[in-house]
Amino acid sequence: MNQIGKVNMEDKTIQVGPGAIGDEVLKSLPDDLFLPCGHCAGVPLGGYLLGGGLGLGFPRYGYTSMLVKEVDVVLADGTSMTASEEGAKSGDEKQKAIMDMIKGSYTSFPGVITKYTLGPLPPRPKGVMNGAIFFDIKDWTKAFDVLRCIEVSDEPNAEAIEAACVLTYSPPPLAEATGVQVMCILGIAIYADTPEQGLEIWKTHTKNIEGSLLPVEDPKHMPVEDMPATYSAFYPKGARYVVQGFKLAGPLYKVSDESFKESMQPLVDLWVSGENRPPPPSHTLVPGSHISAQDKGT
Repeated sequence: MNQIGKVNMEDKTIQVGPGAIGDEVLKSLPDDLFLPCGHCAGVPLGGYLLGGGLGLGFPRYGYTSMLVKEVDVVLADGTSMTASEEGAKSGDEKQKAIMDMIKGSYTSFPGVITKYTLGPLPPRPKGVMNGAIFFDIKDWTKAFDVLRCIEVSDEPNAEAIEAACVLTYSPPPLAEATGVQVMCILGIAIYADTPEQGLEIWKTHTKNIEGSLLPVEDPKHMPVEDMPATYSAFYPKGARYVVQGFKLAGPLYKVSDESFKESMQPLVDLWVSGENRPPPPSHTLVPGSHISAQDKGT
């Protein structure tokens, strides 16, 4: 169930089991190919793909579940079968239903997946830039104004930018240096063709940022296979998450400023509340959407 096959270079596909770890699959690929795996290290592909697969660089690459070319499943009645995009397009209703559900049904999928065929895998980005900008949570609107500007940007190469905001406890070194216990962190990653291009895109979208706790520094260039994050050392060992989701009235880039801030304010109030805020390693993550992602069906 955790198999990682070899890449078929003819059609740039790979066969993997649902238990295969996304970042391990990425590291197994040839240097010129990329799999937009999960943002955290250790995430298996099964649930990740059934949940849609919002992965590394999604504004540029789309949801990773869109790479599912074929799937082997054991259905709820005990029968096994292979469903594929080709079979779905041929008019086979059962294959079409399975391929539709593969891309977002999550825990409602009516069977057991035993193998995925993914592809064609996209080219690996060479100019990956990763940076974070830190704000006092009381200045959260400044961070989100930047996020929203990125979402609706019509700048060239804007789809190379992936941005998200996190409301969370300040990492101890930053808490000690700034005296701020809770932060709004704006994370920006850029998936470009060269480091020089990535840095140019970064400067275009961060040059007017004001009110950050620390000066805005140039991002770090890093190999894309090093992007999946591990848990920070200051999180308690064995910490468990309780996940709660909230939805806006539509994609972030379509929601009015007033509606957006009204939706976010109760969450901000919870973090500012002191004794009522959730314990570490809790955080509120607001992943970006992107207007360019419409073209990729996301």
